[in-house]
Amino acid sequence: MVKELVAYRICPKCARAVPLESEEKFCSNDGTKLLEACATCQAPITSPYARFCSHCGTEFKFSKEMK
Repeated sequence: MVKELVAYRICPKCARAVPLESEEKFCSNDGTKLLEACATCQAPITSPYARFCSHCGTEFKFSKEMK
């Protein structure tokens, strides 16, 4: 049995996550373009709670309001 990889898009402003299979490209909370993959290695985002890339360790950049 092969487990299917679930990937997400994450809003860099409010950290809202949606499944990659959804049609959403922009956050419905604030209109920000959603991140689809790591900017460094292009690995998919595999957790809706991710703050770092699980492949290369790059920190996902969120707005100062999130910190």
